[in-house]
Amino acid sequence: MNVNYNMNLYKAGNTKKIKNSQKKYTILSNVLISVFCFLLITSCEKPQKPEQITLKVAMAKIGNEQKKVWAQIAADFEIKNRQITVQYLGMDKDHYETSGLISMLLYENPDIYFEWGGERVALRMKEGHASDLTEELNKGDWKKRFLKGSWDGLLVSGKVFMIPFSNQVSSVIWYNKTIFQKYGITPPANWDQFEIVCEKLKKSGIIPLYMGNKDLWPAGNIMGHLVSRIVGEREYKKALKLKRKFNRPDFIEAFRYIQSFWNKGYINKDVNGNTSDEGTINWIKGKGAMHALGSWVVEIIQDESSKEFEYDFFNLPAIPGKKGDQTSILGLNIGFIINAKTKHFDESVKFLRYITSPEIAGLFNTEGDLISIKGSSPKNVHPMTHKITQFTNTTSTIVAPPDTDFDLKTSDAFYIAVSKVLGGVSTPEEALEELDQKLQIEE
Repeated sequence: MNVNYNMNLYKAGNTKKIKNSQKKYTILSNVLISVFCFLLITSCEKPQKPEQITLKVAMAKIGNEQKKVWAQIAADFEIKNRQITVQYLGMDKDHYETSGLISMLLYENPDIYFEWGGERVALRMKEGHASDLTEELNKGDWKKRFLKGSWDGLLVSGKVFMIPFSNQVSSVIWYNKTIFQKYGITPPANWDQFEIVCEKLKKSGIIPLYMGNKDLWPAGNIMGHLVSRIVGEREYKKALKLKRKFNRPDFIEAFRYIQSFWNKGYINKDVNGNTSDEGTINWIKGKGAMHALGSWVVEIIQDESSKEFEYDFFNLPAIPGKKGDQTSILGLNIGFIINAKTKHFDESVKFLRYITSPEIAGLFNTEGDLISIKGSSPKNVHPMTHKITQFTNTTSTIVAPPDTDFDLKTSDAFYIAVSKVLGGVSTPEEALEELDQKLQIEE
């Protein structure tokens, strides 16, 4: 509590003039001495006002509804901790994921920042931007708050460097229900049915799959999942960890599936010219029937569409006979890291403890976030969020996107190879050979 002390209680100008009477002079002198002693004592006992701290929290761009939640959280936290002011540093998601976060860490020096799990956590630790939170997490009941699967991709050498907050389904196939109903289409269960759906839509003058891949990761993620389904999760990881060449028969076969989107006219011709957000908004506007992206699409739809827009999703269709788990889901854990260079470590821990309490974390479960904290589901959970949550329980195989579980140089090169094949620039063999040369993979 801030207390204002008014020490200017006595002013010498208000003191009456001293008369010549020695007795009165003595009394007045004693009074002044007493006042001086009182002021001296009370000034020594005055509590020191706590230093005001600004806690900077960096994160990728969030939707309007989430902004309201975060603003309320900051206001409530500041009331409980009057010496702390919370400042959010936001940035476009695509920029944040690539060079934006690095710039923030170098120039803004946030105390806490949002990050995706996997290889990125290890990279932040190696750069000296991630605090070891293992000891703090074991204090009290903090670690017990989180769901069992929340720690995948957040540990480095068995130590905790990121506090989980939610998990994301990184890419599914979203579809416009109105378009599907108009042409009597139902969600496909396998790849043959998927191609039948695409052909029917194309003949009706509708782009089957509309995407924005200017930033490379949107198509890189869903096509990476497709590759893992064909070559198998083991070979997928082996290649992305540079333990084998890409330009081999199994990857060539997988990349021919990617090539078919372009050759058969199943994807918009400007796929590599639109950003992720532009791709999503154009799909919402009806420029295509389907759209591949993650669980955060729910939030974008809440911000960008009318209430009449009807949509749903299905997982990447199964390709029977291939090596990967055909029920797998592309996803990962996400959360917050405390900057190792922060001057406000204890305050940062206090803030993360606060937002990961069930009653606070539950505020985010109303849209596309799948919160990692036990008991955080509110009564007004968005029905699509509930459906996605149920969806995550349909498989035991979670495949990580290339840019989170693997070295970023490798994932960037992989994404470029995908974009060239998807955009009709290179054949599978050409793109994969270039990928091997770029990454200097030898066997």
